[in-house]
Amino acid sequence: MLKVKINNKKYKVEEHATILEACLENGINVPTLCYLEGVNQIGACRLCMVEIKGYDNLFAACKTLMKDGMEITTESDRLTEYRKEMLELILSNHNRDCMSCPGNGDCRLQYWCNEYDVEDTEYKGSRNEIEKTIPVLKDNPYLTYNPSKCIHCQRCIGACSMKAVNGALRNGRTGVFHIVDAPFGPDWKKSKCESCGNCAAACPTGALTLKRQKNYKEWEVEKVLTTCPHCATGCQFNLLVKDNEIVDVEGVDGPSNHGLLCVKGRSGSFDFVNSPDRIRTPLIKNKETGEFEEATWDEAIKYTAEKFMELKDKYGGESLAGFACSRSANEDCYMVQKMVRTCFGSNNTDNCARVCHSATVAGLAKTLGSGAMTNPIYDITHDVDCILLVGSNPEEAHPVVGMQIRKAVKFGKTRLIVVDPRDIGVTKFADVHLKLRPGTNVAFANGMMNVIINEGLQDQEFIDNYTEDYEKIKELVKDYTPEKVGEICHIDPEMLIEAARMYAIAEKAPIIYCLGVTLYWNRGSYEHVQSRSFNW
Repeated sequence: MLKVKINNKKYKVEEHATILEACLENGINVPTLCYLEGVNQIGACRLCMVEIKGYDNLFAACKTLMKDGMEITTESDRLTEYRKEMLELILSNHNRDCMSCPGNGDCRLQYWCNEYDVEDTEYKGSRNEIEKTIPVLKDNPYLTYNPSKCIHCQRCIGACSMKAVNGALRNGRTGVFHIVDAPFGPDWKKSKCESCGNCAAACPTGALTLKRQKNYKEWEVEKVLTTCPHCATGCQFNLLVKDNEIVDVEGVDGPSNHGLLCVKGRSGSFDFVNSPDRIRTPLIKNKETGEFEEATWDEAIKYTAEKFMELKDKYGGESLAGFACSRSANEDCYMVQKMVRTCFGSNNTDNCARVCHSATVAGLAKTLGSGAMTNPIYDITHDVDCILLVGSNPEEAHPVVGMQIRKAVKFGKTRLIVVDPRDIGVTKFADVHLKLRPGTNVAFANGMMNVIINEGLQDQEFIDNYTEDYEKIKELVKDYTPEKVGEICHIDPEMLIEAARMYAIAEKAPIIYCLGVTLYWNRGSYEHVQSRSFNW
């Protein structure tokens, strides 16, 4: 810990922390526009400049590391005048039609201009000339980029490159003027953009926005925390509710998504709530006319409960069952089984996940004691040495997990083995890609064990202390040589050997798989499985 002074108060701060990080940790507000924690620390906006005792020049707080004994001033007359100057320079190239801007009320530039009483600027930028050559890009169905409102902070580029790890947004230039090369024009479908909207969430102004943002202002909405209903990643987000209607979502720092969302979570998770096709009133069939008639909720719930109890009294609790949807939250699934067991007096309760993942549930329960994931998502995508990805396309089925896998491989020490007959997106990050013939997953697994055992790469001490029937599995896989498996799976035996060694010598090596492995494969089923929306 370092001993420092900030605004004449003594603090202890972490070594290697920047001045800005130390200030934020201790509740000291330093203005900034371009800073994005863990993503963007380029010091472009110059608003976070601070004074350091012993130096005449100012320092960017987001880029300057703390040193023991350092004395820092974050607010002074000099800093106020400097920040006003910076804001006026930014405004000189900024389209200031705030009233019609989607970012109005949620704009950091607007906020800091209000804080420092900056209403206008005497500087004349080149914005008007730029607007003539760079149109507003709005062909993407979800996102819009207005270059006239861009302050060149590069937060969107950082979010795309460092958080989503997609690299669809890049730096560009028109003459001496910096622009964001955003792929939202007529050729947006040909770009790498996944329309996840993490760039728009990072934008501090109204330059890069979701199109639906124009339908509300920040002060008009109420925020309701919930979980994304699409896949089982469990991304947390706030529903933005205006006049009792969901108008948008925003990602929050949940344990599995850490603020990230995908296009499904951000742009496909709530429109159906207000769909005109939804039945909004309970209906009970009139037995005389055969037609459904509207009823109150109390009437419908009472009618349903009475019918259930009539069946129970007549045929017994075993005649009733409850089946929960895989899109339901854990709490809803819990209530279903609770109702079945306590009210129906039956154990006949089930969930779609058990049906799809029956092989997974049985296998994991038998080998590890629980038929579910063994680790949280953070564990399998952070600080790991090797990922074995089998029969799973996380970029499409679980995009936020896919983003984290891309980050682990691109910016970490993680090596990636992809086992999939398809050329999925993450294969371009893979160290090894084994394109198995569909339906040969068991032979592949046996081949991996054959190599590991024959080369003595197994953890024999762990096997002796914590496993049963090792000799049986050793005997089972001894005939699955790389050459035999290569013939069965239609893969290069040397690639199998390389994958086995890479996985076995890794200290931390999760196996990530999806329904591509667990479903029963029969003739013609592969095309069906490819077109499915896989659940985790």
